[in-house]
Amino acid sequence: MNMLRTRILIQSLIPWLLLFILYDFKLPIIGSILFILIFNFSSLRRGLIFDWGTLIFFLFLLFVTIFFPLHWFLINITVVAIYAIALIIWLSIFLKKPIAMQYAQLSSTKALSKTHLFYKIYNFITLFWAIILTILAILTTIQLFLWQTSMWLSELLPIAFLLIGFWFTFWFPNYYKKNIIGEWGVMNIRNLSNLHIAHAKLANIAYRSLGKGPKLILLPASYMNMYAWDPILIRKLAKRYQVILIDYPNIGESKLKQGDFSVENLAAVIFEFIENLTEQKISILGYSMGGWIAQKIAIEYPSKINKLILIATNVGSARAMPSDSNVTSLMTNKRLSVEKEAEPLMHVMFPTHKIKSMLPKMRTLFSSADFSGRISTTAIHLENELAQKWYSGAGTYRQLGEIDALTLVITGIQDKIVNRQNAALLANNIRRAKFIEIADAGHGIIYEYPDKIANSILNL
Repeated sequence: MNMLRTRILIQSLIPWLLLFILYDFKLPIIGSILFILIFNFSSLRRGLIFDWGTLIFFLFLLFVTIFFPLHWFLINITVVAIYAIALIIWLSIFLKKPIAMQYAQLSSTKALSKTHLFYKIYNFITLFWAIILTILAILTTIQLFLWQTSMWLSELLPIAFLLIGFWFTFWFPNYYKKNIIGEWGVMNIRNLSNLHIAHAKLANIAYRSLGKGPKLILLPASYMNMYAWDPILIRKLAKRYQVILIDYPNIGESKLKQGDFSVENLAAVIFEFIENLTEQKISILGYSMGGWIAQKIAIEYPSKINKLILIATNVGSARAMPSDSNVTSLMTNKRLSVEKEAEPLMHVMFPTHKIKSMLPKMRTLFSSADFSGRISTTAIHLENELAQKWYSGAGTYRQLGEIDALTLVITGIQDKIVNRQNAALLANNIRRAKFIEIADAGHGIIYEYPDKIANSILNL
């Protein structure tokens, strides 16, 4: 847990601990109010509901003890306090500012904390605590009406529930991220790796890297940036490779200095980046449009390429099997908005029966990647023009025999954007190519089968 979040959380709990531990009621009440106003003032300014609820409750206690010294109320103050904490937690859920989320935001990036998934996870954790505190309040109430003290009700059960609550708080986010949508990889990339800018003659390239080992550069598809890769894929590859994620020129912090926005010039730009990055051979993974650039690099600069992975891509020119006209119309839209176009894109990216299950993951991942903030209309226009030139130009078909790198070609048989015959054309004409087809996959194959693709690459 982040140190800032831990410190603020402990400070938020101290007034309650004073109340539960001390038996002279006015002293801990006054001391707690002063503590909140002095040490938790920043939390109050942040609008943390738990601290505001604590302050209001202790002011209420002070008012009651001074003007209405009710004997029963004071004796059973701990029971009242537990009900108060439960009420504060329930109130935060009602106000759609769950307490667990507010504390988690203290150590999370702004972009992550605004996602629906972030809210959903920490709202559930807050709900879990609200239920636990309500149960504890009921148990303490039952204890009041028993003639004999029960250790189960007064000590063992409350401790057990609190331990379960703490365990759940730490366990649930990782479980949900791993088993429901994979992981917040886009945010983990930002948190685990610094952004670097490689300055060179042709372009400045922004990149991040994860893992250690031989270098593997990932070239994204059109309309993608470095944050749009499937997190499971990156996580698995980073166990053996130093995975390098880049933004193409004119996306994010990357800037084109010389030449046009074409496959040939982008290949030269990426090769210049590789030359400045390392003297060793590297591997390249090209996805969709990234596969065009990866082919060109492997053909024009074979001495630097160790392994070549081509996913859902083609050879360009008239040899490439074209997409359906409806698909082409959508993919060459001047401005793709994830919020507005998410469902139409799902019909293009995935087999029909997978759309419903993939949509939540893609909404979360793409909104976190911040396409609208990082990929301009100009960049999308340039990528559309690049695609038109790719299909109307010479492509790479006649040069595939020059590729000497060990190559892995992966395709989804139900790909609506890049027909599987394109992948077969690549695999049949590259000498050292291994061909993998996945029957139940579309163009979004890297999001459908990240584990399978990662394992195939690691076994290459």
